[in-house]
Amino acid sequence: MKGEPVADQASHTEDAERLQDEERAATEGRLEVWMTLEEAAEATGLSQAVLQYWDVTGKVASRAVPSTNGGRKEVLLADVMRELQTALERHKTEGEENLPQLGLHSENEMLRHEIELLRNERDLVERRADLAQAIADERQERIEDAEREVKRVHSERDELLDEIQRMRTEGQQLTGELSRAVSQQEKLTTELDRFRTEREQLMEELGRVRTERQELAADLERSQAAEGDLASELEQRGAEQVRTLRRAEEAEAVAAGLQRGLEEIKRVADLFVGPAE
Repeated sequence: MKGEPVADQASHTEDAERLQDEERAATEGRLEVWMTLEEAAEATGLSQAVLQYWDVTGKVASRAVPSTNGGRKEVLLADVMRELQTALERHKTEGEENLPQLGLHSENEMLRHEIELLRNERDLVERRADLAQAIADERQERIEDAEREVKRVHSERDELLDEIQRMRTEGQQLTGELSRAVSQQEKLTTELDRFRTEREQLMEELGRVRTERQELAADLERSQAAEGDLASELEQRGAEQVRTLRRAEEAEAVAAGLQRGLEEIKRVADLFVGPAE
């Protein structure tokens, strides 16, 4: 389950391994029940020191199981019961009065302990069956979570693939637009160079036109000055012509007067002298 503590996961793993061991033993014809020294001592009434002695001397099977606290020692209950039965039989045979290390005083008490052990075994089997069911449920839940996670990852992957494809398409479009923009830029650069050349030519033409205009202005000023001089000269000539015409008129008037005088003189002469032959 998501967010489950690591210690709980390790405990579930250990319980699952123990359950698998018990199932394996059941298939072989006997039930293997592993208990800690505390559990075995509580179930059998033996002291932990006796159980540790049997463990050290190899009379009972034991195993080390990892736990959250670093590790724990477990013993096989069947071996403990077998060794306990052997000790009781040896006690009967040898006639020993008691076995202080066993802590049992009669066969009835032994039977009571065996019944209690069977009950404990049944409770343990039931608890482990519940634990197995809980582990199976949790495993199923994890599988379902994993399936949902896989579906989500697949969905996200598909979305990412679609996004990548869309970005590739946009990239191709942008590349095409960039190529067109570069081509347009080159055309605009060429056109700008042409405009600059034309502007330089126009500036040169404008300079020439300004020079010509200045020359024309100077010519116009000279022409205006010449026209002024010519007008003055024409005025002078007109005045002289007027004076000449006046003198000519006066001369004509004098000549006409002289002509009339001569005719008058001739008429008078003709009157006194007579007409000339």
